[in-house]
Amino acid sequence: MAEHVIRAARARRLPIRAEFARLWAAAVLLPLLAVAAAGTWTWNNVMDATRGEMARSIDMVHEQVLRGLETQEAVLAAIDAFLAPLGWDEIHGSVPAYQFMRRITAATPTVETLGVVDPAGFIAAGNETATPPRINLLFRDYIKAWPVGSKPGRTYFSAVTFSRTDGRRHVYVSRPHLGPDGLGDGGVLVATFAPGNFEAAFAGVVQTRRTGFSLVLDDATLLARFPAPVAREGERLAPDDLAMQALRRDAPSKIAFFTQGWLLADGELIATRPVANYTMHIIHRLDPAVVQGQYYRQMLSPTLAAAAAMALLLALTARTQAHTLAERAHLHQRMASAEADAATATERAAFEARMRQSENIVALGQISAGIAHDFNNLLQAIILHSEQAQAAPTLDAARRAATVIRAASDRGIGLTRRLLDMTRRDPRRTGEIVPPLPQAVAQVLDNVAALLSGGALGADITLRIAPVPDDTPKLRVTAPELEAVLINLLVNARDAMPTGGTITVETTTTDAPAGLDAGRYVRIDVRDSGIGMKPDTLACAGEAFFTTKPSGQGTGLGLSMARGFARGAGGMLNIDSREGGGTLVTIYLPGGG
Repeated sequence: MAEHVIRAARARRLPIRAEFARLWAAAVLLPLLAVAAAGTWTWNNVMDATRGEMARSIDMVHEQVLRGLETQEAVLAAIDAFLAPLGWDEIHGSVPAYQFMRRITAATPTVETLGVVDPAGFIAAGNETATPPRINLLFRDYIKAWPVGSKPGRTYFSAVTFSRTDGRRHVYVSRPHLGPDGLGDGGVLVATFAPGNFEAAFAGVVQTRRTGFSLVLDDATLLARFPAPVAREGERLAPDDLAMQALRRDAPSKIAFFTQGWLLADGELIATRPVANYTMHIIHRLDPAVVQGQYYRQMLSPTLAAAAAMALLLALTARTQAHTLAERAHLHQRMASAEADAATATERAAFEARMRQSENIVALGQISAGIAHDFNNLLQAIILHSEQAQAAPTLDAARRAATVIRAASDRGIGLTRRLLDMTRRDPRRTGEIVPPLPQAVAQVLDNVAALLSGGALGADITLRIAPVPDDTPKLRVTAPELEAVLINLLVNARDAMPTGGTITVETTTTDAPAGLDAGRYVRIDVRDSGIGMKPDTLACAGEAFFTTKPSGQGTGLGLSMARGFARGAGGMLNIDSREGGGTLVTIYLPGGG
């Protein structure tokens, strides 16, 4: 009959009952909070690793760019030293100067052309021909940058220009030709290089097609870019380009990072670095797919763990609610039937045992939010130390993380077993006869304390269980029944302290109280600091189905079942309470060990 009722209840779509609402919410929210915490921690780790990798890449590119620019400087310095003893009449058409420049360009592939322009703007000598053409270059920006009397300063770099003969791209590099006074005499030393040399270096560093590098002057003029090369003369960064933030800084740091938008969607992440001793910057743009891939891979494990935890908690909650409602309906029906038909004492004892089990499940339902919190903490430890084991730099570090994971898993298994023990069917319900075995009171109290650890009774409730004296005799009762009785008494005590307080459990050994057979008895006191009971309420306490709790929050069977348990074991239960002075529930059980 009972199994039929339970199966029927489970087959129906059960609504969420008020007494289980917080447990349903905890089953969903706690795993979600765990995923959110793991997501934040993982995102910070991924971003730290990404910035570190970008910094290494931009440093590598910086060294290659710096070597290329210093080569142009060295070539111009060599020409300046060679021409220093010569006057302009000697430089014009100088075959030794022509041959010297040809040797330099042949030995330096990154230098395309070399030349020197006289103060009138005409090419005096170059590497392409011993007799330079009569072309006036005074209007060129790299010539106008060095008027007569110019002081030596930073080398001038022009924007990218396109050759009118073959369409090749060039960047002009120029420095002043110095007169005897050490100032510019109007002449200019000129070299050119191809931006493609830098773009080839960029291509060797990028990881994906959307990852790129750019070399820009401080005025946002582009000198080189990959993967999309500079396509027109004087091309500049767009005014709204994220890299413009770096160019607008008064004192940029060595490497600066800038983010725009959400990187898990269409955001942008760049790193910038000024080129040492030059008025230009390197810009490194990262493909967001790199960040997204790393983040999603690292979040797979904690997400699956949280989903499994949520499924388990929801299944346990549904099972507990369905089982409690079905058992409650069935037990009420059988209790009424047994009383009406004058059922035998054996059958009534079996019904009372089931009532105790039902009340035990109700109590567990009320404290399950705290247990779910414990379970969530264990999952947090497993998730975080799993991540640490994956990223562990050494085997010892991985073993330490694995040890923590094993300990948390063992605690979770123990917690689950205790829950199953408290909700498992009493063997006597199936007709089996299981004689009570001697039980150590200390072990029973330890089991109750372990089940209620982690704030299961409430954050503002303090549970103090006094040590059990070593000479306390064992009890000939079943441990689950005694644990269920104690849990119900502790839940009742908690409900009597709406603003918090202390629950004390003490165990002593005493002679037989009045009304019991002679012998040694174990006395268990459960005392609370709650609101207490009025005399008329105290007079009815312990009667079946009598309760002062709101509808849906109590069955009125807790004290009744506890008293029936004590009598069935050969003992008794007393209640002492006064309004505003707390309540003391005392159980006397004969020592049988």
